[in-house]
Formats: sequence, C-alpha cells, structure tokens
Amino acid sequence: MLACGGGAASGPVPVASIGASQRAELAFRPLMRRWVLGSDNDRQRLDEELAAFVLEFPDDPLLRLAQVLRAFNALDRGDLDRAETLAKGEGSKANRSPLLGPPGTAQDLANLVVGSVERRRGRHPQALERLAPLHHRLIDPFATARLNEELVLTALGAQRYDDAIRFMEGWRSEAAPDQETEIVAEIKKLIADVPKERLRADLERRSKLGIIESGIEMARLVAQQLAVYAVWDRDSELARLLVNDYGALLEGYGEAVARLAVDVTRGRVTARTVGVVLSLRTPAHGRRSADAVAGMAFGMGLPGSGSRLVTREADATGESVRRALAELAGEGAAVMVAGIDPLHSAEAAAYARDNSIPIIVITAAPAKFGSPFLFELGEPFSRTTGRLLATVQGKPALMGDPATLEPTTERTSFACLEPPSPAAIRGSGVDALVLRDGAFCDRQLWAVAGNARVPVWLGLGVTPPGRGKARQGLAAGVFPVDASAPDPRLTAWLRDHTGPPSWWTALGRDAAVLANEAVADLAESGTDVEEVRARRLEATSALGAARAELWTTEARGFGGEQRIEREVKVWSRSP
Repeated sequence: MLACGGGAASGPVPVASIGASQRAELAFRPLMRRWVLGSDNDRQRLDEELAAFVLEFPDDPLLRLAQVLRAFNALDRGDLDRAETLAKGEGSKANRSPLLGPPGTAQDLANLVVGSVERRRGRHPQALERLAPLHHRLIDPFATARLNEELVLTALGAQRYDDAIRFMEGWRSEAAPDQETEIVAEIKKLIADVPKERLRADLERRSKLGIIESGIEMARLVAQQLAVYAVWDRDSELARLLVNDYGALLEGYGEAVARLAVDVTRGRVTARTVGVVLSLRTPAHGRRSADAVAGMAFGMGLPGSGSRLVTREADATGESVRRALAELAGEGAAVMVAGIDPLHSAEAAAYARDNSIPIIVITAAPAKFGSPFLFELGEPFSRTTGRLLATVQGKPALMGDPATLEPTTERTSFACLEPPSPAAIRGSGVDALVLRDGAFCDRQLWAVAGNARVPVWLGLGVTPPGRGKARQGLAAGVFPVDASAPDPRLTAWLRDHTGPPSWWTALGRDAAVLANEAVADLAESGTDVEEVRARRLEATSALGAARAELWTTEARGFGGEQRIEREVKVWSRSP
C-alpha cells in the first residue's frame, strides 16, 4: 500500500480513543506511533506486542484500535479471513468490537479494513457501499491515503468510472507532499482502466462547467490519457478535439497528437492510392474481407504495378467506421472502398457526402444517403436473394451467416457454418433452401439437402461444388462459374489460382479496377485543404467516367446514377 510508510511522519499521530487508565495509555501510544511511522516489516513485527496489549487490557477502549491495527497487518499479509475477524471483533466482547461501540476512528478504520477485504474478494459494489461514506471523513494521513487508493480500485472494479475519476482526484489532492509523485504515477497507471468515452465525457464536463483550472492536475491526467488512446487507436477525431480545445493540458503528449490530428483529419492525396475498410466482426466478415482484398490486389495488379492499396479495420460502430475512413484519407487515398460489412455502408455514404471524397460501397447503401460522391457496386437484397425468396413456392429457408443477414421478413433461417441436419430441415417444414448472395456454405450442405430432399436455390456468386447439385439460382456477370467452361474474363485469375473467385473477391476486384482507373493519373497533394478538395473532385469525376471489363456485371462502369447496372437473371436446369 502506498499510504502506510513514513509519509505520515509530519502528520499528527491518530488520537481516536482514550484509554480507561493511564497505564493503558502509556502502553499503547508508543505502539501506535511506531505502527504509523514504521515500514511494512516494522508493522508486522509489532503484531505480537499489539496482541499482548489486547490480553493485558481486555476491557480498555483502546483494545478496539489495537485490534484494527492487527487487522491492517493481516490484510497486508493477504490473510483476508483473519483481517475480517479482527476488524469485526468476532470473539471479543461486543462493546469492544471495532465495528461496534461509539462512532469514531476505530469504527471508521474497521470499516476501511472490511471494505478492503470485500474489494479483494471481488465484491466491489458491497465494498463501495461500505467505503464511500468514509470519503473525506478520515483525517489521519496514513488512513486517508489507504482509503483513497481503495476507493479508486473499488470503483474501477465496480465499473463506476465517474466515481473512480472523482476518487482519483481526491487521492491526488490529499496526498502528503513527499508522496505526491508516487501517487500521481499510480493514478496514471489506473486511469488507463477507464474507457475512453468516460474520460472524454469527464473532460468535456469540466470544460462546460468551467472547472478545468480549479482541478488542473486531474484534468491534465485525463487529457494525457486521452492522448494515449488517440495515438493507440489512430483516433483522428479525438486528436483534433484534444489539440483544438485542450492543447495546454497535453504537455509532452502534444506533438504526437497534433501530428495525428493534422495528417489524418485534413487528409492528403497520394498518387495511385486506393483505400478499403475491412471488418473482422464475425468469421464470415473476416472471410469476406480477405476475399475482397485478394480481389482488389488482383484488380490493381499488385504487387508490381506501382499502385498502392491501404487498409483499415472497423467494427460495427459509427465512430470506428469514421475513424477508419479518416485514417485512409490521411494515408492519401483519393478513392475508398467500403461496405464489406453492410453496417458500414450508411456511415461510409455519410462520410463521402460530408468530406467530398468518392467512396465505392460494395453492399447497397440506404437511398437517403445518396450524394455525388457515393458509388454503389452492390445490389439491394430485394433484387437478389429477396427475389429468390419471393420466387420459391411454399416455405423457403434462408441460409447464410445470421450476423451478416440484413433483416427482411420473418422466416426460418439456418447458419452456413453450422448446417442443419436433415431431420431439422424436415422438422421445420421448409420446401427449399435459399443461399444468401456470396454465402460461404460448406460442402456438407449439399449432402444434407439431398438427404432432406429439398432443392437448393443459389444467390449471386454462390457456386455449387459439383454439377447437378442445384437446379435454380441467380446469374450475373461471370457467375455462376462453370468449372468446365469458365467465362474468358476469368482466364488470368484461374491461371494463378486453384479455384474460381468468390462473389466478394469479384466485387473487390471490380471496385479496385474502377478505383485504380480513377487515380491512375491523379497528382499528389499536400495537406492544403483547397488542394486536397480539388484532387478529390478530380478523382470523383474520373471514377464516374472509368470503364473496364468487370466480373459481376456486363456493364463496364458506373452510369449517371453512380450505380452499377446489373442484369440479374434467374436460371434453372432440369433435375
């Protein structure tokens, strides 16, 4: 514990209880002083003398305080049961129990010990309920510092982060002068356990209330931990906030944050650079992302073409998507690709509109986000798998990764990664299995479907593992791929790869071919706002005019609506 060493030497020795006799007073006071001013080892060696005092003066009020000091010793040894027993006075006379009798120092210190035991046993809410009333109540330096540290650790354990910050501030402000450096170092470690969002809210609250100056030391610690988060997460939005509003608090952290804020938030354009936002939210998203990047690299002629592909990952939150797009802009991407995860498409569309940068989404974005900078490569669900579901007579079941399926209507669904048994299919009463566009369904699905005697309908880009395995499906571009007579557009791919591309590979490749065309002759820029805007407008115009042979459609580029025209056909073959 930080607070129990010699730092209390200049403070008053606690005088919490008065002995019933002068002899008890004279026997206890030296013990108390040696305990307060001693080292950890000194206090442990005093335990026998404290125990002897308890035996010699069993009816003296000072017994309560002696028991508490012994409880602290047991706590510091890690003997939680013994510490709790001594603090609660179990086995002693009721009126000599540290937790009973008149309120005062002995009772407060006993509550501190019991709360510390509860915290170490993981009972954080109970510990906080016991310890919080003691805040600012203890006057003895050795006890105050121990209490403040326990309050911080307990609030963090209970995930009461606002309370944790408040207790950290109290811990620092009440530190003895010769302990302040050590306590500030400890707070810096512990503040890293507070989530970024809570620290940001705390700093903004201080600013709104105008209390940053009155609590400048804690505000500085909060701002500097936020700076660490900004650099770790490449969070350009947070970096800009810190630089613009709290720069004076950053001190040595300011340079790295300022560099991140300028390089990323203002953006730049680097010649022949395309960016893509990936998703690893589920195994299916991870495979989608890997396939799309493979297709993009192939479409850009990497390695060896002189083009540059930069990637960033994002989860399902809007903040994460915006950060990823901002970082790609900072890397010099003048055209970006997003929407591998459908949850990214709307945020990417809004970012394109707000930042005047062309973005290709490979899953359809909501119409309300249409802008001159949004280019849609994917197809709405209603025109593809949704169309199949409406075509199948009877009761179809949708198959795919449930985490990747946008809500449609209430219907039976199965996960590709865990194909249902024939009995489960028959028991559900479905008449056909409809595979989601680009679904990654294991080969065993076909045996299961055969045993269940239900037909399988294929969404776009789903190729059965052998001829005759499916009788109906959707066709567009080179899909479905006939392994015995593949489309000539796949010749170069099949020459270097063992199998046909997936639907996500093809979408990535088509996006990259068009994006690469748009940035091929684009000049580089610095971070001057007007210069960057001019290059992005140039890339937008070039992307709209780009033409190339594509895999997912017979069209050769985006039309006037900035949307790929794709003729989606339903095919069928006889059983």
